[in-house]
Amino acid sequence: MITATHALECGRTVFAVPGRATDPLASGPHRLLREGAVLTESAGDILQELGWKDAGTASAPELPPEQTRVWDLLAEPATLDDLSAQAGLPYEQLQMALMLLQLGGHIDDVGGRYLRR
Repeated sequence: MITATHALECGRTVFAVPGRATDPLASGPHRLLREGAVLTESAGDILQELGWKDAGTASAPELPPEQTRVWDLLAEPATLDDLSAQAGLPYEQLQMALMLLQLGGHIDDVGGRYLRR
């Protein structure tokens, strides 16, 4: 709560996921919402607030096979560990594909999660 309150005071965007009104554990997010945090019900809310397109609306670019495989897995934002478990590529090839997708302007790395632009 201290970090979130400080971020709000500095004009930074703070996101909060609400809980049941009667749940004492939800008092923190509800307080943040009253103080100006952005109501967050899905990842789409965050993408919209940051001005990014919804990850599912991006059209598939023409890419080499390894990059296409990674691109297809990014229908939803994913961590490097998630992608490693699903891609079936050696770790080095996965990292190369991610780097080339980033350099090509097709994906972003936001907070340790990769997502389509």
